[in-house]
Amino acid sequence: MIIAFDEGHELKKAAGVDVAKPIAHVYDYCRSITVVLTGSAVGPLYDHVGS
Repeated sequence: MIIAFDEGHELKKAAGVDVAKPIAHVYDYCRSITVVLTGSAVGPLYDHVGS
């Protein structure tokens, strides 16, 4: 399964929701799921995912 978030940098604006931890959990433990973050603003996306 693939879960894609277009304009991933906008996820940070979701009030009261920390999406980094659930995405990290899926990455670490759900090998049959691939998470794809896309967006036109690469800098904020890198800041959000901690690269």
